[in-house]
Amino acid sequence: MVFKMNGKRRRRITAAVIIAGALCICFLLVVYKGGTNIRCHTKPFSGQVKVACVGDSITYGTRIFNPFFNSYPSQLSRMLGWEYHVGNYGNSGKTLSDETKESYRDTQEYKDSLAYAPDIVVIMLGTNDTKTEYWNGPEAYKEQYREFLEAYMELESEPEIYLCTPACVYREKEAESASFKYGITDGKVLEECQAVRELAEEMDLHLIDIHTATAGHEEWYDEDGLHPNRKGAAVIAKAVKEALEGDRQQ
Repeated sequence: MVFKMNGKRRRRITAAVIIAGALCICFLLVVYKGGTNIRCHTKPFSGQVKVACVGDSITYGTRIFNPFFNSYPSQLSRMLGWEYHVGNYGNSGKTLSDETKESYRDTQEYKDSLAYAPDIVVIMLGTNDTKTEYWNGPEAYKEQYREFLEAYMELESEPEIYLCTPACVYREKEAESASFKYGITDGKVLEECQAVRELAEEMDLHLIDIHTATAGHEEWYDEDGLHPNRKGAAVIAKAVKEALEGDRQQ
């Protein structure tokens, strides 16, 4: 028996398929560009170690296809296993400093990361602070960082705090690169790295050297030279995993 569809019904179904396809494409583009703040993580089970990954577009997974699966926090979650629950609190374009129009502390992610009551906080914020319009030098950055840390240090969950140096940047002299466009240079990032190392030592906090982990591997980056690709995110996740597990074994 052959089912025949009238023209009106066929047109409706065709239109519905086209609309559904267009919506899927739009959603994927938004996710790829980091334009949505949706986070894909389940609620933690009792007894799981809660890890809050705080950061900007590199934490969020901007320009990585399917960041819900391939961002560094997502890959970290799979590496760590069921003992840990990892929350991605990255927000693209945000700064650590609250003296900019893109302060992380003005975001919902910041509020949610505190409400999460984490056992561990991994912070990788600062790349956007080195933009020409924002950078005021390493001492000003350290001062802002101290203020930023206060809210996490005062949480009742008393989390272990890990400070990450910023990842490397590449292609800073090429006009089409994001680093060139925003004035983000590895020279300023290196100043920031030293500030993070000093702050971790001064405040007796854990340090994860992401800059060293990503050095010399431009192939781990998207074509803009600023955002790590899936492989780069895996390298970051591995560095964080080794730091967390190493400290727990001591």
